[in-house]
Amino acid sequence: MKLHPLEKDKLPKYVQRNGHIFLKSDGSVDVFTVIKEANAMPELEVFYAENKGIFHGEMQLTVSRAEEFQPDGNDGETKVFILNRHDVQIIAHLRYEYALNLIHRLGGALTRVGLDFAGN
Repeated sequence: MKLHPLEKDKLPKYVQRNGHIFLKSDGSVDVFTVIKEANAMPELEVFYAENKGIFHGEMQLTVSRAEEFQPDGNDGETKVFILNRHDVQIIAHLRYEYALNLIHRLGGALTRVGLDFAGN
């Protein structure tokens, strides 16, 4: 989920809407939101954790994500995706109850039925 920074050390107006994350670092609090605009859905991307999500080293993890690739000779009309690996550093983790709230909000973005109606 993409985190959008908000004004530092200031309580957001709608803090109890389950869309904010507070990270304490260097004596100050950084505030982020998962919703950039009112009534918008979170921006999200799927990452695949390698080694069943087990950390290697100090809070480090390797993840893969699908990225568009332009091979030689491709006319640009055909999209080709490959999985690229990225080493990431975990800087924080959420309390269980907060993670559940965010997952419920995210679930709405992932479970929309993609049906359309046909007119008679």
